[in-house]
Order: sequence, then structure tokens, then C-alpha cells
Amino acid sequence: MDAILSKYHDDFLDGSETIYNYVPSTNFTYLFYAQIVGIQKLGPNYYNELAMAKEYMVQYTMEGEGSVIIENEEFIAKKGDILIIPNYKHHILKTINGKPWKIAFIHIFDNEIVTRITEKIYTKHKFVIHNVDENKIVPYIKEIISLLSDDLEKNEFKVSSVIYKILMEICEQSNVFKSDDIDFELAGVINFLKQNYNKPIKLKDILTYTNYSKNHLERLFKSKMNMTIKDFISKLRLRKAQELILTTNMYFKEITLSVGLSDYRSLVYLFQNSVGMTPSEYRIRGKKLLKEEKSF
Repeated sequence: MDAILSKYHDDFLDGSETIYNYVPSTNFTYLFYAQIVGIQKLGPNYYNELAMAKEYMVQYTMEGEGSVIIENEEFIAKKGDILIIPNYKHHILKTINGKPWKIAFIHIFDNEIVTRITEKIYTKHKFVIHNVDENKIVPYIKEIISLLSDDLEKNEFKVSSVIYKILMEICEQSNVFKSDDIDFELAGVINFLKQNYNKPIKLKDILTYTNYSKNHLERLFKSKMNMTIKDFISKLRLRKAQELILTTNMYFKEITLSVGLSDYRSLVYLFQNSVGMTPSEYRIRGKKLLKEEKSF
């Protein structure tokens, strides 16, 4: 995973609107949360280079076209194109030949359902779905803007419902999902892990809860989640640790225990292997970026 990176030159033309929601007021595992949502008309000097963890970007081109470079491969986003990008992947967004580029977009906080949808779509479309009717996506973006503009806390459940509609519309437009792709065998296991990742959970605890054999459970995670059980638990712990580091002043020892790790060295190892930096470096860079972005 790329380290935190953010280089940008904002050039928003009249009619642009962006709503920020960096710290949702609730933290329910069954909800979808928007980090940023907006409709922007990007001017000729717009440039955004980004590699940050924790969220996925869904972007729809309403007018004009723009250049999107992801992992050194360029895509030209034209009217009717949907971009779906894991924001931890290094990518660059910029206008072309000085012409305006109007987009509707939302950044959705990391969630295993969003991850699975993104991975599935990537197998057929990479990061772009072409020729999507504006009415399939943009009205939902506008609805979320309205809800978050009214009351961030009061409307989070409604926002989650609208995000779900966006994701289901993307699934339908991508034409890569079949009924047998939806697997509910892991639902109980995932819920158990979400409720217990902050404890020193062991494989035998999971097997006792599920009544599955070790081999069956490992095959399920590998085939359906494309990761091991250990990786999934680490991902849950990392996400919560990132949240606590950026939104609280808790000591790292407290955060370590809060996410089910035994010692600070384990937290350092988790961060260095996932985001390429120590927890201390992540706090310094992350809070600096949040402060800079909120100033715009």
C-alpha cells in the first residue's frame, strides 16, 4: 500500500460544492459513511495527486473529460464514465488542454462490501465503467450533499441508505455480478470478527463460534475475501487504529490495547507493513493533511 501522499492545486469554477465529513458521529459496522461528497467544475489549473488509505472514490463525469493516471496507466474519463478508485492507490487527476471538467463524486470510508465490489469490477473494467446514464448516479450524489448539508449527525443513517443505492447501481451497471457471487456463509464470521477484533482473538475461538473446520474456513476467506483470516483481522485493527490516531489524542499504548494488539511493537509492525510508516509518522502527516484540506 502506498504511503500517505497529497499534492493538489484546486481550481474550482462557479457552481462547485463540496461537503466534508472526516469524522462520522457514529461507527456502526453495518453503515456506509461518506468522507467527502460533491459536484465540482474543475478549471484548467486543477491538479490532484493522491495516495491515502481508508476510503474509495466513486466519480462520475457529467461534462467534458479529464485525465486519470492510476498506477502509471492513464485513463481518459469522458461524459458518462464512472471511476472507482481505492484511494490508497497512487493516482493523479487533472484537466485536459485547459478545458473544464465537471464531476460528481463521493469518497466512501473503507468497508469490506465496498472492497469486494471494487475488486470484482476491476477484473472486467479495471477502474472505469463507460456509458452510464447520469440519472443512475448524480441524483444520489445530490441527495447526499443535501443530507450532509442539513445535519451531519442526524442524517448518517439516511446517507448510508443512499450510498447503498449507489453501490447497487454500480453493480448493475458493471454487469459482472451474478446471483451466485453473493455469499452469505461468511456473514456470521465477519460479524463475529468485527465484534471481537479488539480482543486477543485466536483461530480456535473463531472455529468454536462457527463450527467450521480450519481448512473450510481458510478456503472460504481465500475464495470469497481474497485474503486470509489473519489479514482480515489485521485490516480491522488497522482501520480502527488509523481512526483513533487521527481523531483522538490517545497514547499509542492505549490504541494498541484498544485494537486487540499485545504491545506497541505489533502496532508499529502493522503500520509499517500496511501504510509504510510508523504510527507516529501517520499521526503527524495525517493530521497535517486533514488541517490543510479543511482550510479549503
